[in-house]
Amino acid sequence: MKKTIFHAMLALSLALLLANCGGDDGDNKVSRPPSSGSSAATDPDNDDSYNDVYPAVNDTPYAAVLKRCALAETITELCDLNRLPLLGMDKPNPTVDDIMQRVLTSNPWMATRFKQIISDAPSEFLTLFKGLTAVVLDDDVRPAYYSSGTGAIYIDPAYLWVTNEEKKTINVKQDYRSGFDDELQFVSTYRYVTENGARAANWGSLTDDSNRTYADARFYLSRLLLHELAHVNDFIPYDSYDSINRNHTVLLAVSNMEEGTISDQLVSWRPLHSTIWDGLGKVMFQGETATGAQKALTAEDVGLEFESDSAADDYAYSSRYEDLAMLFEIAMMKKFFNLNYEQAFLTPTGTETYCNEYFIGWGAVGWIGETNVKERAQFVTSALLPQLEMDMFYQDLPGPQYLPQGQDWCAPPSGSGQQKIHAPEIVPPSDFYLPH
Repeated sequence: MKKTIFHAMLALSLALLLANCGGDDGDNKVSRPPSSGSSAATDPDNDDSYNDVYPAVNDTPYAAVLKRCALAETITELCDLNRLPLLGMDKPNPTVDDIMQRVLTSNPWMATRFKQIISDAPSEFLTLFKGLTAVVLDDDVRPAYYSSGTGAIYIDPAYLWVTNEEKKTINVKQDYRSGFDDELQFVSTYRYVTENGARAANWGSLTDDSNRTYADARFYLSRLLLHELAHVNDFIPYDSYDSINRNHTVLLAVSNMEEGTISDQLVSWRPLHSTIWDGLGKVMFQGETATGAQKALTAEDVGLEFESDSAADDYAYSSRYEDLAMLFEIAMMKKFFNLNYEQAFLTPTGTETYCNEYFIGWGAVGWIGETNVKERAQFVTSALLPQLEMDMFYQDLPGPQYLPQGQDWCAPPSGSGQQKIHAPEIVPPSDFYLPH
């Protein structure tokens, strides 16, 4: 009895640390990212909940419990692993069809597109799904996240749409974190670019009548899945399945991991050190009020501080879990798609709309190739995908290239081979779209 109470308390304590990727809020509630609120004008179904989801495949062993388990709202409602096991407990080598049997969706097109994209993904993606219980595709999810309470990932269909008709079914509410950094005098931004410096994809808009390509949707969902599935396998590594008590929930199973999470191990081996960025992370990603000293920091100041540490992206300072997920996402996007991550801290002009109205204080392409960052990334990818040979990838990974300070955000990356400056364009939302 005492051990059970201890485990419950430990699970609650752990859950309090998981605000950015799902967990419990300490009030017996299974937390989800706060809602920014919706109205009929922004929410097509006028229901800011996930209650309209249903199994994408009906005739499956877990179809009857999938929704109840994935939408559990209190600790007492959480399903144990007998009722809904991790996918890898039943399917050591899951197929696309196996994954689709764990999908809940609020609209048929979302499940169809999801299946299409994971069918086109590198085979290693399928392995990454082993540690989850369910995938929820709902028009009201924003931002996407992983919940250590339910063991499920929740996908924003803004990553999936191609046609204008599809995006009309998606809630256009803002990410709840969108105004957290408004009082800072720099803008943190990123984008994936090809070897010749071209933007990897077009995010598009949810509020106009434009379409986008399947390649765009494939890019955005692929990077999102790499990120969220990094969380999944951070908390419950593949080699732990046999030792997990199936009478336990995912939350309790996580708390019982003797060696902790992979991100715990990363922190023990090679932690981040910047106190300046630790504080900025609390402002930018957790909503703390900026201090006078933080408001005084320039784009160059924060860039030089970022350079002195070993994060792959500034979202790493949201939590240790996001540190791991960004290392994994960026490394695997390079490995699988040969895309380079471009990180920059910009100085806005004050009335900015176009990319030539933001100026680079500090920026780099391929920061994952910096020696300390690369070593941390190799630790993470080896832990999350141990069967994938990555030694030659890291050996051949080039060092980063710095972006010219003072150059506007329209300009191509330094050394990209492009000579002309891009014509001014409205800054794509994907440049400032918050990580997951």
